[in-house]
Amino acid sequence: MAYLGSYLLLLATLIALLLASGAAFERIFRRIDANAAETLALRVVLGSGAWITILFALASVQLLRPAPVLAAVAVVSLAGAITIAGKNKKWTLRALAQKPRPELLFVALTTTLVVVMGALYLQVLRPIVAWDADVYHLTVPRLYLEHGGFRHIPYNAYSNWPLGIELLFALAMTVKDYILAKALHFGFGALLAILLGMITARATTPPWGVIASALLFLNPVFLFEMRLAYVDIAVAVFLLAGFLFVHRALDDSERETSWLLAAGVAAGVLAVTKISGFFGGACLAAVFLVSRLLGGRRPTTLLRPTAFFVFPVLAFSLPWLIKAWWFTGNPVYPLLYSTFGGSEWSAELGRQHAAWQQAIGMGRSLLDYLLLPIRVMLQGGQGYEHFDGRLHPLWVILIPIALVGARRHAIVRRALATAGLWFVLWSLSSQQMRFLIPILPLLALAFAVSAHDLIRRLSRPGLPTAGVAFLVGALTVQASFAYLEQIPRLLPLLWSQGDELRAYATDEVFDFINTELPSEAKLVMVNVNRGFFCHREFVADSFFEASQISALLFSMDAQGELVDGLERMGITHVLVESQEHGPLFPESFVELLQERRRWAYRSRDDRFTVVALGSGSAPR
Repeated sequence: MAYLGSYLLLLATLIALLLASGAAFERIFRRIDANAAETLALRVVLGSGAWITILFALASVQLLRPAPVLAAVAVVSLAGAITIAGKNKKWTLRALAQKPRPELLFVALTTTLVVVMGALYLQVLRPIVAWDADVYHLTVPRLYLEHGGFRHIPYNAYSNWPLGIELLFALAMTVKDYILAKALHFGFGALLAILLGMITARATTPPWGVIASALLFLNPVFLFEMRLAYVDIAVAVFLLAGFLFVHRALDDSERETSWLLAAGVAAGVLAVTKISGFFGGACLAAVFLVSRLLGGRRPTTLLRPTAFFVFPVLAFSLPWLIKAWWFTGNPVYPLLYSTFGGSEWSAELGRQHAAWQQAIGMGRSLLDYLLLPIRVMLQGGQGYEHFDGRLHPLWVILIPIALVGARRHAIVRRALATAGLWFVLWSLSSQQMRFLIPILPLLALAFAVSAHDLIRRLSRPGLPTAGVAFLVGALTVQASFAYLEQIPRLLPLLWSQGDELRAYATDEVFDFINTELPSEAKLVMVNVNRGFFCHREFVADSFFEASQISALLFSMDAQGELVDGLERMGITHVLVESQEHGPLFPESFVELLQERRRWAYRSRDDRFTVVALGSGSAPR
């Protein structure tokens, strides 16, 4: 019980910290009259942005350590609490008692969502780490925490990208551990569902708000991500918040610049959350500018409001670009290598990486692009050839219904425009399904508003609304059934043995490395790049499809310095995972491993081998 309850309590504390921190900076936007949904969106964006900035500053001066971090938590929490206490308290018990009793339909669908999220929360508490989290989402913040701040992580290209949410994971790991970091991303999913429901309910009715939120949980790719320490759901929160602020800027000309400043902060947080987060800022800016131009505004009158949007984007982004330049010589590493160059990279690796990214999906011909929307909705699945993820096929019906309402409702038009622009930019880049998660809330909002309007024009709208709610609820249970059916088995296990499960969280080879190899050991990883549980120094590939380790070894081999080169790097051991497919390596390197097998460890399942490169590097 303590295992389950402690993480839930700590997650609630972290979410409260973000919201309180956001409230502390809310006075910057005192001119705007925000409703409940806008207040929540503003506090999530400001709180996340504030903590990303604080942690970036601490990491820059090597103070990313428990004492300074917890001191910052205390100061910001106090400031947020004082701010909230000084505001008019709208949510009194009397006010709550005066609210109308919720409809049975609303209660039933909300209960379904709570049960589904409970099943996903149990999945979060399993102490396993997903692949990308093992490579960088959790590994990079762990290394930063151990080092006290930013450090060069050799051959890890991801470590030079914007990693705002990973810094929040570092905060969670400072408070507790990596499972709390996983729970934090789950928390962003819960905030997304709540925020989407509030926005939709305000534009329609409360049941439709829950219907819109439930549409998120129909999608296998969303359910998959909500359990993991990834970042795409956090991106969705910031994109939805930014859209809400742009929507208000277009409808509230008197406070246009204030709303655009808020949208710019959301776009800035987007930009430092994921490298594709820049898409969000471009989409939001385009929707605002085109809407104003179509409304008759002269281009010259848009310069000032646009500056209010652009400034916070630059303010958030520039420190991360400078950081990448400091460590690699390239502010957008490893992109634009021909312009900026960059350490541990090459033009050939850039070509390999671009070819890999362009190969993800179902083709890049004109016909493929025309068929792409249908294929995404109906042909997603496992493997990059099927976008490596699935949406629910119901979108084939929901999106046309949303389009019907675009003529009558500005919020529908703007939501579809933002989602459509993101989809176009996504189609030109890496077509991985999970990178479409950020537009799901916009599509759900557009459908709910359009469907509500269509049904409202009927003589008795109650029955059709109930039918839609029942269908969406049933499909939500069906989509999440694989997680729901694990509750009877997983709940007692986590209740009684939660902490003991950590022993089975990773491969046994890392126990060997952490306990048997000397503390000064340094490994090069072959065919494996999962390093979260490796507590010895290591170098590993970021992308096997553009293998930096392969390129490094071939370069050493061509100069006849393979052994000397590895020694100069301080490499003492090689970790090899048996794979049928993987990068090519020099024959001399393969022969070297064969020669040194007298100091070798092989895992019981024959998957992993650890080879010592020198007699002085043998296991203790």
